[in-house]
Amino acid sequence: MLAIIDQHWGTFLLCGIGVFLIVSTYLANRAGHSGMPVVGGVCVAVGFLISPVKWLALLGLADYGIVYLIYLYVSEAMVNSRFKALCRRNGYREKEEDKNLCLVVKIPQINEELIRPYMTNTTYRYFVPKCFFSVCVDRDGKRVLLLDRCKGDKQIEILPFQGKRVVAEGLKHKLNYLTLDIEVKSQDDLS
Repeated sequence: MLAIIDQHWGTFLLCGIGVFLIVSTYLANRAGHSGMPVVGGVCVAVGFLISPVKWLALLGLADYGIVYLIYLYVSEAMVNSRFKALCRRNGYREKEEDKNLCLVVKIPQINEELIRPYMTNTTYRYFVPKCFFSVCVDRDGKRVLLLDRCKGDKQIEILPFQGKRVVAEGLKHKLNYLTLDIEVKSQDDLS
């Protein structure tokens, strides 16, 4: 017995840490916190990859974070393809970047202000409120906001900018409705 522990102490250590992290992440998630998703699954996978029973590394997939990451990448690719198809169909300009401009995204209900680089025809993902959006420019040079509210109906709304600003209201987050206020500002106006 001691020979097995002596020979595979790294496997036992990594798998033990991994299982602890998977369980604590699960419990933290139930309490409304994020924990450390993916880390526990990676520890378990690496622990079994250095052991003679390598196929047990698949137990690392017991960490929901690994499966969730795969889901995020696949869903984001699907949303990007829907946005790109709509841009082609409506004749919006290709991706343009202006280093002198930026997008100021405000969510007043949670007192949040985010500054993003100004790139047209680029899909942004937000988790609070859950949505995808893209700022596009039509043939006449007018800006529009493409917005997917992630309601399951896969509809993309087209909201015109009023000058340099657009407001999208009624974005659901848990039991509340949030407002997304997007404004195009000059980098000089930020200082």
